[in-house]
Amino acid sequence: MSAENTEKLLEILQEKIEWLTKMRDITEKCGIMLENDDVDAFLRSLEKREDIIGKIDACSQIELRLPISDDERVIRKKQAIRDLTADIIRMDDQNTAAAAEMLESYKKQLKNINEKRHGIGRYTNAYQQSEAYYFDEKK
Repeated sequence: MSAENTEKLLEILQEKIEWLTKMRDITEKCGIMLENDDVDAFLRSLEKREDIIGKIDACSQIELRLPISDDERVIRKKQAIRDLTADIIRMDDQNTAAAAEMLESYKKQLKNINEKRHGIGRYTNAYQQSEAYYFDEKK
C-alpha cells in the first residue's frame, strides 16, 4: 500500500474514531436520561445518534474502497474502533434493559390508573339518583 493511501486510511479511521467517541458519549448520556426519566431529551439523543451512524457508515464506505494496510498505526486505530464499538454495544444493552423496565413500570401505572377509574365509575353508577315516588299514609 502506498504511503498516500495509508495516510488517507489513517485520516478516515481517525474520523471514524471521533464519531464513535461522540456516539459513545451520547449513549452514556442516554442511560442517564433514562434514569432521570427525561424521555424528550432521550428521543433527541437518539436522533443525534442516527445522524452520527450515517457519518460512521460514510467513513466505513470510504475505508472499504481503500486497499488493506498492514501498517502498525492502522492496526492500532482499527483496534480502538473495535473497543469503542464494544463499549457502545455494552451501553446500548444496558440502556435497552433500563428502557424495558421503564416501559413495564409505565404499563403497570396505566393499568393501576385504569382499574381505579373503572372502580370509581362502578361506585358512582350504583348510587345514581333516579325518579322517586313517595306515598303518604292515609290518615
